[in-house]
Amino acid sequence: MSETPQGKESPSRLHVVLEPRADHTLQEILFALEQAGAAEIDQISTKFVSAEIPPISVPSLEKIAFIETKKPYGLA
Repeated sequence: MSETPQGKESPSRLHVVLEPRADHTLQEILFALEQAGAAEIDQISTKFVSAEIPPISVPSLEKIAFIETKKPYGLA
């Protein structure tokens, strides 16, 4: 975790699940994830991929995919 200017902790990576928006493909998402420096990329079905991404990459990924942020295991 890293400190923000307000002194609150923010995650250095977000665990997310992505689904292609209309007119976009899973292959485009996989390529964009690689370009964004994502880790733990896992195609979990024919329509969804999970990954750990830097928070700064969310705006660019939202242009091609619906993004759902997952809470890490063990956090209340």
